[in-house]
Amino acid sequence: MLAVGCEGIRSASNFIEDSKDKYDNLILEENYAKHFEPNVKQYLPVIIKLLKQSKSEFFADSGLTWVDFLVSEYFDSINGHAPELLKNYPELLEHSKKVHSLPNLQKYLGSRPTTPW
Repeated sequence: MLAVGCEGIRSASNFIEDSKDKYDNLILEENYAKHFEPNVKQYLPVIIKLLKQSKSEFFADSGLTWVDFLVSEYFDSINGHAPELLKNYPELLEHSKKVHSLPNLQKYLGSRPTTPW
């Protein structure tokens, strides 16, 4: 379920990003409003609901899993592209901070290049 929601958001965001060189700003804004923003608004509340249902601070009751990394990375990608959309989803910002604060990730996260996606 989470992977499907993240994939819907990623597909819409890739569509917008890939269109930057091909279309003028008006078409980009229309596509953003038609594809990207609705996907974010559709899937992020569901993802937050699943996070809140967990007995741990991560998505699985047992603790950290690959799903946490997936959601955190998608959230960061969206935040790099459209941070204004994510102001209404502080739970996912907090989740991403928890994932990024894991000691084993610190060295990698500090050295990887910053990219919009």
